[in-house]
Amino acid sequence: MTTANLLSHALGLPHHVDSLMLARRDKAAMNAALRDAGLPSAHTVKVQGGDDIDSALEEFTLPVIVKPVDSAGGDGCVVCWQASDVAAAVEAALGQRNLLGIKNSEMLIQDYLDGQQFIVNTVSIGGRHLVSDVHTVRVDRVGGRSVMRHSLLVTEMDASATLMVQFTLRCLDAVGIREGAAHTEVRLTAEGPRLIEVNARIMGASLEPSLYRTALGYTQADLVAERFTNPDAFVARFDSPYAPHAAMAMAFLYVSEPGTVVSSPGLDLVRTLPGLHSMEKLPAIGATIAQPWMCTGQAGMAYFVHRQRDLVAASLDRLHRLEDDGQLHRMWPPTAHPGHPSRRAG
Repeated sequence: MTTANLLSHALGLPHHVDSLMLARRDKAAMNAALRDAGLPSAHTVKVQGGDDIDSALEEFTLPVIVKPVDSAGGDGCVVCWQASDVAAAVEAALGQRNLLGIKNSEMLIQDYLDGQQFIVNTVSIGGRHLVSDVHTVRVDRVGGRSVMRHSLLVTEMDASATLMVQFTLRCLDAVGIREGAAHTEVRLTAEGPRLIEVNARIMGASLEPSLYRTALGYTQADLVAERFTNPDAFVARFDSPYAPHAAMAMAFLYVSEPGTVVSSPGLDLVRTLPGLHSMEKLPAIGATIAQPWMCTGQAGMAYFVHRQRDLVAASLDRLHRLEDDGQLHRMWPPTAHPGHPSRRAG
């Protein structure tokens, strides 16, 4: 994305603010940009291990979250309730290649943000930001990791959703987003809205077109294409309220421990859940699920869409009970007591 920004600048094409390129990639610089813009932000410190950790922890109240400076998908993110956990998480990730293929030469220690998580997706033109879609997110704590269980489209903008969208748009300005897609994750904490991260891209590696077009009439990628090929039609969208036709949800199928898939007896039940649209990335028998806490769909994805948001929410609850009871995928080695994750937000 940095290369794309530099190339767009050199060609005289629309692009983001050059001076804030680092703030759109480096999470420490991102939070510094928010502070410079007068926005509240999570306290964030870069460390390289050893004495750095001890010194940094003097600035925090536990729990904290440890994460790579630049990665995605929950890769390397660990919630730490003790100082020894922080040191272990930092040392485990330093020197490793993260999900983006970048070697972790530094790690971040950051305030742990507790509260309802939201996703706000946008498409911008000339620094004006159009809200594409807004989702609430269920995140559970499994051991020291935050595990994303699902996102559920917001169909009516209540006070909390409106507040988070307003805060997100200010964050986009703070990090210099001006053109094209952005995918932003925020949390509504007891102290108010806080940014997790801004990503200058569409949400995820792919967007299931029929799911999005049924619920919204477009995908975020559709809006990006329109912004550049038919900007007049895109600008006209600012006059229309955010009004989805239906609710949709994306669930990251879950197993409690790494292992090999022996059978998947719960999938037939999932296929009967009201509002199920489709499933994908389902692991084959004999496949290994190495990092079940990652939101990359290693155990599969389930998509839902229906005009009634409560119906979709009820199906998600039934799905998660099935997963938590260890009945979706049977794994080897077996989990004697699957245990239920501690629900933290969403």
